[in-house]
Amino acid sequence: MDFALNDEQKMMIATVRRFIAEEQQPLEDEVEQQGFLAADKAKAIHVKARALVLYAMNISEQFGGGGLSELDTMLMEEQFGHTTDILIRRAFGNVYEVLLEPIALLGSEGKGLQQALGVLGRVRLAQWARARWARPAMCCS
Repeated sequence: MDFALNDEQKMMIATVRRFIAEEQQPLEDEVEQQGFLAADKAKAIHVKARALVLYAMNISEQFGGGGLSELDTMLMEEQFGHTTDILIRRAFGNVYEVLLEPIALLGSEGKGLQQALGVLGRVRLAQWARARWARPAMCCS
């Protein structure tokens, strides 16, 4: 069995590493000192990450995500340790919020909710609920 990374995986890792090094790490001291990231900077990071198709990588493409496999998602998440959580959420998404789009598009009752909950089966419902209702939304839409 071959456990070597393929060229696409190596390219994804390099892209995420470069994005973190160039776009996020320079903001770490500011976030640490202020305790938050200014809205304009959060929006800029979010826009850049979406342009590079880095936002919500583990969510199915049909719901606006990158559609990465579990292994590829894990490889990307391994890189997230090179910066702070607040910056990761702004760039790569509080991916559970992407799940709100099907509800908004298809309705909060019936089929839309069933489809969204089907996707939620892939993530931990408790994390999603906590991220959505226990603190302000992390998405910069």
